[in-house]
Amino acid sequence: MICANCKERIYHARNKNSKQYCIHCYMKLFDPENAKKCTTCNKLFDPKGFYARSFVGDNCFMCSYWLKAIDEVAKDENTFVASGRLYTINPYEGGPARLRGFAGRLLIFMMNNSTILKSKNAWNGSVIPERFRPQLPDTAVLVKTYDASCIVCNKTSGRLRPLLPGHYYCEEHYEEHKI
Repeated sequence: MICANCKERIYHARNKNSKQYCIHCYMKLFDPENAKKCTTCNKLFDPKGFYARSFVGDNCFMCSYWLKAIDEVAKDENTFVASGRLYTINPYEGGPARLRGFAGRLLIFMMNNSTILKSKNAWNGSVIPERFRPQLPDTAVLVKTYDASCIVCNKTSGRLRPLLPGHYYCEEHYEEHKI
């Protein structure tokens, strides 16, 4: 989605007059009396509709997310940065593959200290914005991802069709899970 005012890509839109706006433009144009200014990115944001614990100080939701990630990487050995992306490994690898990160595919990471981490439940926390890259340098390298497989039957041969990012289905299971 693209903001109707600033033309930037947006992830969380507000609608007004059949147009979509980023939170910053929406607050500036339609609700300036309730707007707060983020101390990190200087954009306007609306704290209504979020839990108070979603924010760090007077920062918007996105800046708060990344500020929390900085703390998480420092404290938790299962949260790290590889190729400019935040990853978290959940130690629990049971249950159906479709409920695990990357649809249960095995990912292998090599940490900067040469430790190898293997997981069938790694979660992608998104690409780190440039303004937070100095505080979140790469601490690992994604060594290998294994080929996609059907998340229902684990079949790797034949035609696999993506239904959601990271979720592949064989021809047999695709139709029954199609949204």
